[in-house]
Amino acid sequence: MIPAVPKMFRDLAFRLENRPGALASAGEALGKAGVSLEGGGAFTIDGRGIAHFLLADAEAGRAVLPLLDAALAR
Repeated sequence: MIPAVPKMFRDLAFRLENRPGALASAGEALGKAGVSLEGGGAFTIDGRGIAHFLLADAEAGRAVLPLLDAALAR
């Protein structure tokens, strides 16, 4: 029997506006694009919203970011 290959996850972090509903809008856009979130979280630093997720397909997640008007975290 061939052992199962572990699923590889990719990190994707991006900035969000620090306002109510920004994280929900990001999640909705990712979901509509068929991007599955495997884990992650969101927080603020110095008044800036940051989201960090683990994705099986980071390129698909990255492709959605322009639709969010969110900048990739550097």
